[in-house]
Amino acid sequence: MERTIREFLDIVHEEIKDIVAVSVQDNPSYHTIRKVSVKLRFLLVEGNLQKAWKIVGFQKEPQILVHPLLAGKGDHLKDGVISIGGGARISGIQIMGIHIHHRALSDEEIKANYEREKTIINALPVPIGLRAFLDGTPLKIGNYKPMTRRQIIKYVANKLGGVHFDEKDRDQNVELLRQQIRVLEQEPIYFEVLTYAQQIAESPDIKRLLEKIEELLPGC
Repeated sequence: MERTIREFLDIVHEEIKDIVAVSVQDNPSYHTIRKVSVKLRFLLVEGNLQKAWKIVGFQKEPQILVHPLLAGKGDHLKDGVISIGGGARISGIQIMGIHIHHRALSDEEIKANYEREKTIINALPVPIGLRAFLDGTPLKIGNYKPMTRRQIIKYVANKLGGVHFDEKDRDQNVELLRQQIRVLEQEPIYFEVLTYAQQIAESPDIKRLLEKIEELLPGC
């Protein structure tokens, strides 16, 4: 194996291990989550997880485990509603599928929401491909276009100090959401990134990749 390939796999292995370490923390700080956004950007957004997956001999793409509520593109999300996919666990508490409405819901609307979600709320996680994972849209703010996981990772890494701190060119809707809402004491956008770290760390394919790299690079 070429030296540069060995170096690359060693780096991917280390980045994944760092994400796993954050995923098991009881209540990581937003600074910790901000830093893990850089690792998620390197692995997911920049395509290095997929590259390593292919280098070690696996086919197609890794599958990421997500709850069925979070597996799609959020096509059911309505305008005028703040929707936060979530799913992270903090201090033993897990919250997902958050919907914040600008008005009180009618009894019929409450029942419709309940009926839609009751059959899957206790369902086990399902695997989705890495590309579908990144293109999923767990965050929608009012009437604006939903944000993909890819966009959320890049926002924290590129705007909020993960890699760059950009105070001028920010999404004002995201910034308003950051000011007004907390999920288990975390800003929603950090809560989302923590969710992705936990989903990556707990996916069997990612564990398979770690084991394969360790097999190819003993002692890494």
